Amino acid sequence: MSTYDDQDDDEIGGRNGIRSRTWLAAFGLIVCTAAALFVGAAFRDEDTSPTTLAVAVAVETVPPTVAVTAAPTTVPIALDCPNPQGGNPQTRSFPAPPKWCIDMNASYRAKVKTDKGTFWISLNQNAAPESVNAFVYLTRYGFYDGLAFHKVFADFIIQTGSPTPDGEGGPGFALPKLESGQVPFTPGIVAMADASNGSQFFVASGASAAGLDPAGFSQIGEVNQGLDVVKAIDALAVGDTGTSSELVTVKSLEIVATNETGPNRGDGTGPTTTVAAAA
Repeated sequence: MSTYDDQDDDEIGGRNGIRSRTWLAAFGLIVCTAAALFVGAAFRDEDTSPTTLAVAVAVETVPPTVAVTAAPTTVPIALDCPNPQGGNPQTRSFPAPPKWCIDMNASYRAKVKTDKGTFWISLNQNAAPESVNAFVYLTRYGFYDGLAFHKVFADFIIQTGSPTPDGEGGPGFALPKLESGQVPFTPGIVAMADASNGSQFFVASGASAAGLDPAGFSQIGEVNQGLDVVKAIDALAVGDTGTSSELVTVKSLEIVATNETGPNRGDGTGPTTTVAAAA
């Protein structure tokens, strides 16, 4: 009887132990599930969206367009024609090529007074009108007075017209164009030395000048009186150096005109004014 009861108690105890462990396991499962749900909710409450990174991107900027008003172009104006009767201020620098100032129907001569004497040039505006006009214009402004014969070659040429000692100077403008000569160079022929300097001229002083090409120079006239003075200056040449043993200057240069009535190109247009282009 007691044995049976002991077995029953063991079975009952066993069954009670099993039920206790089952409930305990179930309770643990419930607790774990609740904890999981709580933790999950906590994570869901947090902002789990991907982190956005601010990246600086270089943006090409275009400077604003600013309207710039160009400065007005200043056009240099030539000085007025000098008074043929004289009284013009000596001028060695000019803002622009000369206006048209000679009379194509007049007769012009240039009186060149030097340290060695005086010679005369008969000007030919029909052969080189632009060059003769510039020569007369400069002369009447006293440009040549006091300038040296800076280049002297024996039996060749004597040259003046540079306001600077180096022999490279000019009046500040170039001659409008080259007006090619037509006659061979013989002693006494006068020509502009270089169109680019605007004022320098030379006188053929010897036979060697025959080697010059007339087409390369604007011939403005010829010495018709005082060629011996030109020869005297030529005689001062120092070898082939182009220099002179004695400084000879143009003491004065004067224009003597006959039948000059005013600026006229000889084509019936009357006085004409030319304006230089901007430099």
